[in-house]
Amino acid sequence: PPGGSNRIAFREETQEDVEPRHQADAKWHDGRQFALPSHIPTYSKEQLREWGYPEYDPAYDNPLWLKEQWKKEYADPRENANFFLDQKDPEFWNNVARKPYAKAMIRSEQHWNGRKNVWLQQFENVLDFNVNRELIADALDDCAVETKRLVQ
Repeated sequence: PPGGSNRIAFREETQEDVEPRHQADAKWHDGRQFALPSHIPTYSKEQLREWGYPEYDPAYDNPLWLKEQWKKEYADPRENANFFLDQKDPEFWNNVARKPYAKAMIRSEQHWNGRKNVWLQQFENVLDFNVNRELIADALDDCAVETKRLVQ
C-alpha cells in the first residue's frame, strides 16, 4: 500500500464476524451470491452412513469449534505436540496424524480409496469381458452354421 505497511489498520471483530458463515452464503464484492458448481455433488449424512463411510464427531463440521481448536493449538504447547517442532522433525507428521479430526479425515480417505479400488477392479473386469466377448464373436464367425445355431 502507498505509505508502507505501517499504514495497515485492523478492524475490530464484530458479532457478525464471529458467526460461522459458509462460503456458499458469502456475498462477493459485487453482491453476487456464491453457488457451488453443479459438478460437485453433495451428500447427506444418511447417504454417507448407508454407503458405509465412517462416523465422526459432528463438532468437526462446526467452523467455530475448528477456529477455537486451531487457536488453542497455535498458542498452547499442551494442545499442540508440534509447538516446538519443525516440519523436518521425524515426529512432526506423526503428531499431526494423531489429532482426532485428522484421524477422522484419514478414515474417510481410506474408505474412499477402498471404494475407488473396488470401482477400478469392476471397471477392469468389464474391460476384460468386452475383450473376451470380441474374441468369442470372432471365433464364432469362423465356425460352421450348425455350431452357431447351437450357441444361440
